[in-house]
Amino acid sequence: MVDAKNLARRLEETGAYGPVAAARLAAIPAGIAALEGKTKESLVLYQQALGGWRATHSVYDEAMTGLDMAGMAAGAVDDAR
Repeated sequence: MVDAKNLARRLEETGAYGPVAAARLAAIPAGIAALEGKTKESLVLYQQALGGWRATHSVYDEAMTGLDMAGMAAGAVDDAR
């Protein structure tokens, strides 16, 4: 998880902006939150990321984020119901 947190920090430090960067900046912390058991936070971040990918027609990234969400937050989705 340290690697994921370092990646998120480095991405933020690049100063990237725009809808694609925003989706990336939501997707990585979503996975981290899921690993840390922060169910509600991870689901909110995953939804933000998926919305960003949809808005930019980034089909591959949307699919990969959806798969990540399904794998990482499967228990979280059940808890949210």
